[in-house]
Amino acid sequence: MAVRLMSAVATVLILALSPTIAAAWDGIETGTIDKIEITDGTIPFRVFLNPHRPMCTGGDSWAYLTQSHANYDAYVAAFFFAKANGTPVKIYSQNVTGTRCEIGYIIVQ
Repeated sequence: MAVRLMSAVATVLILALSPTIAAAWDGIETGTIDKIEITDGTIPFRVFLNPHRPMCTGGDSWAYLTQSHANYDAYVAAFFFAKANGTPVKIYSQNVTGTRCEIGYIIVQ
């Protein structure tokens, strides 16, 4: 009986928290990488998916990384791998400036 109650409570908690976790991202887009732009500017690494579309709510048609990301090198390597192999990626991003979509999580599919 106690196990059943704990299971029910756990299920309710998972269901209650799931929308909150999903809502943390302003954009979740999937596709193959069309192009990657690299620059010395303040937004040094940009990714465009095929076809171009807003990458987050109210955002540009590209998402970006800065070198301040803890796993910057891993992100960059994963994006170049996906581009070279035509592998789809799922990009989770947040609109941080009104039009800029900052990458926070990716899945190379």
